[in-house]
Amino acid sequence: MKKVLTIVMIFVVSILCLPQTPRVAAAGQSFVKNRVVALVFDDSGSMKYARNPSTGQSMQIDNWKYANYSLQSLAGLLAPEDNLYVTRMSDPTKVEEIALSSDKRQGSIRSVQQWVDDGNTPTPFLSVQTAMKHLMDKAKANPDSEFWLVVLTDGVFNDFDPAEDNVADPEGNMKRAREQFLAYRQTMQSYNATTRSALVTIEQYLNEEDKRMMSSIKEMWQDALDAKVIESNGQQNIISKINEVAALITNRDPESGTAVSLHPVFTSNGIQFNSLFPIKRLTLLEQVVQNSAGVTIPNDQGKLTINQGGSTGTEGPYQIVTPKDKANLNPPILGQITQYRDLSDEGIMQDGEYRIEMKGADSRKDRVQLLAEPALDFRLAVYNRNPDGTLGQQENAFFFGSQMLAVVKLVKSNATNDPLDLLPATRKLVEVTGSLDDGNALAFQWDDELQAYTAPFDMPVKDFTKVNAQVRIKGFFQKEQSLEFRGHAPRKFGMESGQVEWSARVDKLEDAEPLRFIVTADGEPVGKEELAQILPSLKVDADGKKIHFDVKQEGSEILLQPRPHWNVWFTDAGEIPLTLTINGTFPNEQATVKYTATVQDVPWWYRWGLPILALVLLAVFLWWLIGMIRKPRFHRKSSYMSVTTRTLINGRAIGEYESTEPFRSKWWSRWLVPYWPEKSLIHDLTFEAGAKRDHIVLPKGSQSPGMIVAEEVLDEDAGRRDCRIYSNDEIIVRNGQMESVYKYCKN
Repeated sequence: MKKVLTIVMIFVVSILCLPQTPRVAAAGQSFVKNRVVALVFDDSGSMKYARNPSTGQSMQIDNWKYANYSLQSLAGLLAPEDNLYVTRMSDPTKVEEIALSSDKRQGSIRSVQQWVDDGNTPTPFLSVQTAMKHLMDKAKANPDSEFWLVVLTDGVFNDFDPAEDNVADPEGNMKRAREQFLAYRQTMQSYNATTRSALVTIEQYLNEEDKRMMSSIKEMWQDALDAKVIESNGQQNIISKINEVAALITNRDPESGTAVSLHPVFTSNGIQFNSLFPIKRLTLLEQVVQNSAGVTIPNDQGKLTINQGGSTGTEGPYQIVTPKDKANLNPPILGQITQYRDLSDEGIMQDGEYRIEMKGADSRKDRVQLLAEPALDFRLAVYNRNPDGTLGQQENAFFFGSQMLAVVKLVKSNATNDPLDLLPATRKLVEVTGSLDDGNALAFQWDDELQAYTAPFDMPVKDFTKVNAQVRIKGFFQKEQSLEFRGHAPRKFGMESGQVEWSARVDKLEDAEPLRFIVTADGEPVGKEELAQILPSLKVDADGKKIHFDVKQEGSEILLQPRPHWNVWFTDAGEIPLTLTINGTFPNEQATVKYTATVQDVPWWYRWGLPILALVLLAVFLWWLIGMIRKPRFHRKSSYMSVTTRTLINGRAIGEYESTEPFRSKWWSRWLVPYWPEKSLIHDLTFEAGAKRDHIVLPKGSQSPGMIVAEEVLDEDAGRRDCRIYSNDEIIVRNGQMESVYKYCKN
C-alpha cells in the first residue's frame, strides 16, 4: 500500500514546532498565546494522476486521499485557541477557515472529507500570495500570535514553468516572487510578529527537469523567507508515523530515544502512566486500517484523573477518515482523536500519576497512541557581564568583544510563564545546546544562582548577531528559539576641561569661579541624566597638594568648587596639578583628564600675621589660666582669724576686746591676678594665702622685732622670711601698752 502523503502530513504538522523568529532583539521575549496556520493546499491534478515511470502512461495515485487525511488529523490535533486557514490551489483567491472550537471542529473535519477535485486544477502561485496577505492582515490585528505560512505541493508552480504555454516570463515571475517574499517578511517584522515559513514538496513523480526547477524554487524559499524546506520521496505507514506527527506539533522530541517516555500501562479498564513534567494537553489517538468491513473505533474514552484527583475536561472525540476513493488503491484509514485538558485557571496538569478510563484498553494498545503536549517553554535572553560581575540587559551596552551571557530559563507554558522548578534529578534529563550564527557552539551549564542554563561568549564584531538555543528532554520535549540582537562599537568616552586657564587668590577660593569639566561620548557631551548616574564614580587627585574641591553638577557639566585645606594658612599655593577620572555607564569605560590650576599666594604678613597674633594671645591666655589655677587663695568658708586686743598697765591686762575676722580681699585680686597669692589685711597685719590649705603665710613685710609667732620670738630674724601659720597658731604683737593676739582658726 502506497502512503506517500503520510510523510507529507508529518512534515506539514512538524512546521508547528520549528524554531521561532523572535519578535524582540533583547532578552526576555514574551510568549505568544495561539498559533495561526495558513496552509496552501495542493489539490491540483498531479495529486491524483501521475506518469508511470516504466510505461510513460498516466496512472491514478492516491496522494490526494492521504493529503486530505493529513489535513483532518492536523485539524483534530491543534488546540481550540489555534486558527487554521486553508487556501486550495483549485480556488487560489479564497481563504477557508477550519473552525477548531469544540462545537464546530467535527463539522469542519467532515467538510474537509467532502472536498473533491476534478483532477484538472493547475498549481498557481497566486494561492501563496493569498495566504501571505491573509497572514499579514492577521498579524496587523494581533501580532502576539505565532504565524506559519505552510505550502504543500507536489510540483512546480505553473508561473515558474517554462513548459507552460500561457506563461510569458517564468524567470521574471521567479524574481517577482522573491521580492514578494522579502516584502512579506519585512512586513511581519514591522508588526513584531513571530513568523515561520515552510515549503513541503512531494517529488517522487517529478522528472529530472522538474526536479531542477524545484531545486531553484526551494533555494529561493530558503533565501527569501528563511524557510524550512521539507522533501518527501518515500512511502511510510501512516499508523506508525502518526505519533511522530503529534510529537512534532506538541514540541515533543521524536528522535531522541525514550528517556522520559510516558511508558503507559494498558489494563482491561484503562490506561495508566507517570509523567515527570507538567502537561498542557494530553491527546489520545486511536487509528485503524479498514482492511475488512466492520472495523470501528468505540467511542468510550473515559475520565482522566491525576494523582487520584484533579479537575480535567475532555474535548472530542473527533472522527477522521480518508475520503472515499473510487480507485480503491489502498484501504481506508479510520482515526479518532480525544483531547484532555486541565480546567483550573492555570490550565496545566501537574506531574504525577495519570489514569484514563477505557474499556478493553489492553486489547487496543497496538492502535492507541498517547500524545502529551508538555507544559514547558523557555525564555532565551542575552546579557552583558559588567566588570563587577553583575549582568546588564541594555542592548546599547552590547559592545564588540565584551563578555556576554546567553541564558535559557525553563518556564511553564501558562499565561504568566511561571519559572519551572527543576530538581537535580530532573535537571539531568534536560539538554540545552546552542550556537551563534557564525557557527560557534555555546556550552550551556546549570547556574544555581540564576536558576537557569547559561553559556558565556564574546560579543562578535558585527552589527547583528543571532543566538540559537535548543532545549531537549529526550523522548518528551524539544524546542528551538533564536534571538537576534545588535552589537555596538565601544563609545569613545572622554573628558575635557571647560576653561583654558583658571586662577584664584588663596584667600578667595570659596568665592572663586568653579572649574568646569565636560564628559563626552563620541565627541558629544553626555546627557545630564547619564552624568548624574556616573558622577559618584568621579575621583579628583591634586597630587598631594593641600587643597580641597567640592564636586557639583550643572546640567551636563561637572563643577569643582575649590576650598581651603582647613584654613588659608595650611592651603598650598602655586600650580596645582589635577587629575580627574570617571567611569562610564558601560563596562570598561573610563575617562581621564589632566589640568593645572593656579592658586595665587598672598604676602607673608597677610597670610601669617593673624595666626601669629592668635598664637601670642593663646600663649598669654594659657599663662594666665595656669596662673589662676595655681594661684593660692584663702578658704574663706572654712578659715578665719580670731583677734584679741588687750590694754596692759604694769604688765597687767586691764580690759580686752575679741573679734572674729574673715579673710577679705578685692575681687579682682582674687579672680583676675594670676600666680600672686591672695592677700588680706586684718587690723595691722597683712596675711597671704598658703600654697596648701593647711596653712596661711605671714609675709616678711608684716613682721616686726619682738613679735611672737607660734611661740617663737622674732628678734633679728624678723622680716627675713615668710612664716607659715597653721591652725591654732597665735601671733602676739605688743605696741606700747596695747597687745594684740591673732589666732588662725580652721573649721
